[in-house]
Amino acid sequence: MRTKLMLKFVKPKLLLLLFLLSCETSPKKPKNVFHVIAPNQLYFKNVRSIYYKTETDKATKIDYYTLNKWNEKSLKPALVPVIADNWIEEEAYLQLNFKNIAADSYNINIEKWENINLPTQDKMPNQQAYELALAIKNQLLANELVVVNDSITLFEDRNERSYFLTTLQDYLRLIEKK
Repeated sequence: MRTKLMLKFVKPKLLLLLFLLSCETSPKKPKNVFHVIAPNQLYFKNVRSIYYKTETDKATKIDYYTLNKWNEKSLKPALVPVIADNWIEEEAYLQLNFKNIAADSYNINIEKWENINLPTQDKMPNQQAYELALAIKNQLLANELVVVNDSITLFEDRNERSYFLTTLQDYLRLIEKK
């Protein structure tokens, strides 16, 4: 009698457990390279963003961060990295903005990388900007030159090198690639 009572009580729970374990869950979609996790987002917003000038695009709600140390009034040619935080999609992108370089296109010469020809009017695709920034980082860390249009050398000033590398380091920490 005791065994029958126990089986009556355990059997439905056992069936429920088997049913739940046999259910197939949908596979999670793989995260892309630009994915931002919450702790990294909070760290950047609460700790690192104080060193950046912030602008928000009202239409897309994307926050753009430019390191405060970049001299906006300088007439010197520069390649300024900007962190674009698309917090709605939990993604962040790195944009590379040319400053004070008048041209129809930019031809960037980086050793160990084939020359890159970029149109001036179009925004560089996120993946290409990411890869280019990593190539420039390697170039700067090796104390090699970054040349645009065969005549303009970027990052000759060690401060500009530092600003670029700082922004890139913050971006890589944000997307958890550091």
